[in-house]
Amino acid sequence: MEAIKGFTGKRLRVDLTERKLHEEAITEEERTKYLGGRGMNMNVLWNEASEEVEAFDPANILVFGVGPLTGSMVTGGRFEVSTGKAPLTGLLGTGNAGGQWGAGLKYCGYDQIVVSGKSSDPVYLYLSDDKIEIRDAGHIWGKTTDIATKIIQDESGGINTHVACIGPAGENLVKYATIISSFARAGGRGGIGAVMGSKNLKAIAVNGGGMVELDQPDEFLEVVRKLYSDIKNNPLFESFSRYGSTAAMAAGQRDGWLPTRNFTSGIFEDAKKIDGKAIYDKYARNDLSCFGCPYHCNAVLEIVDGYSKRIFTHLEFESTAGLGAKC
Repeated sequence: MEAIKGFTGKRLRVDLTERKLHEEAITEEERTKYLGGRGMNMNVLWNEASEEVEAFDPANILVFGVGPLTGSMVTGGRFEVSTGKAPLTGLLGTGNAGGQWGAGLKYCGYDQIVVSGKSSDPVYLYLSDDKIEIRDAGHIWGKTTDIATKIIQDESGGINTHVACIGPAGENLVKYATIISSFARAGGRGGIGAVMGSKNLKAIAVNGGGMVELDQPDEFLEVVRKLYSDIKNNPLFESFSRYGSTAAMAAGQRDGWLPTRNFTSGIFEDAKKIDGKAIYDKYARNDLSCFGCPYHCNAVLEIVDGYSKRIFTHLEFESTAGLGAKC
């Protein structure tokens, strides 16, 4: 596949109602003016979304986008997913996720996917170097995101296929459902996963063999080395790379801003039982990283409490502090 420089300059439009695929150019002016995945997503929604369209209307647009650094050694796995009307708020919605999916989309040769319409039956979209297919998803409809992802990988290139999908919450239009990529990375604030479900779109799978070409590779690598050195020499690097954002719980507890009992207090008496260190030391088996990130704050957790279940996930401040302390 021909190498690409930052942007591919291509957008894929998917009309699920008509089962039609259309490729179009993204102009240099648009790439320069709006730059990143979120900026280009907002431009599409500004020009095409209507405030009269409701969240679960087939005409509501769902947009996946990546930026010029996606697929490179600098935060190269992130992508933005946006919609003109989010079900939870009734407003524009957008979310950002890491993992490997963003780089996979870029390596398939696209900067953006714009999804419209509604399929009559459950489907998933598959992209590779030489094909784009709308495939039947009846056999994975109703399955959780981890199981659905594994099935799609088994059907479509193994671990080199990266999947962004919804689970039963999105399928059943739960208004805060998100889209899960790389097994554990969540994107879709405002219930964008439910918008995906309303279109009967279970997943988008990408398996590309492209690459990002650098105009000035030596200069770029020099900057990357400096960034990586600064990150790894930061005194917080060790704790954040091991415990993820839950490392912030100690600081919150120390300084009195840990949201406890709906923030009636800033200190939680059992903080040490639920912080990143407690979870990691008890359950973690190994560490993982998102594409192009020097941190490895993802952890494979194995939980055995009366039953055995292997959970592929990462530790987050918002979930541990929000559920454990705030509630």
